Amino acid sequence: MSYPRSIPDGWSLDQQWKDSKPTAPPTLPSTWSASFLLSPFGDSISPLANFSQIAIGTIEYSYTDAFSGMRVRLYNTQDLLHFDFLFVSNADGAAWYWLDSKPNGPVKNVYGPFATTLQVPAPTFFADKNADWGNAYPLMGIDCDHFVIPTPDTTDHGS
Repeated sequence: MSYPRSIPDGWSLDQQWKDSKPTAPPTLPSTWSASFLLSPFGDSISPLANFSQIAIGTIEYSYTDAFSGMRVRLYNTQDLLHFDFLFVSNADGAAWYWLDSKPNGPVKNVYGPFATTLQVPAPTFFADKNADWGNAYPLMGIDCDHFVIPTPDTTDHGS
């Protein structure tokens, strides 16, 4: 049986995948921001009654050896709830703050610091966590590399 030329054979796809693999995980810039969409709180017991709603989020990130911070804002699209957090790390440890703000509005109050073991990730986060390259997927017409961080106690999958 012959296949149309537009369908590549498995060997060609495997070779194309291997040829696309980067030699190392990326290093993030020391300052960046990003917008994202997510389905929040994937826990088996969600803190939200409407746990399947989409959340719109932004992250603002800055990392130096002396001080690092990451601001995370989430807006639940059905409940119309806004959450604003600031995580900081320095030589003294780590903390997080709850920021009282509105989307695109000024911060009205700051609650914290609250102690945490969470650290603002270094720009070498992917290499530090032994991330594996999964594949390259197009996003709005641009091929984007997808890296997977192994889940604890497993070697065959991650997030």
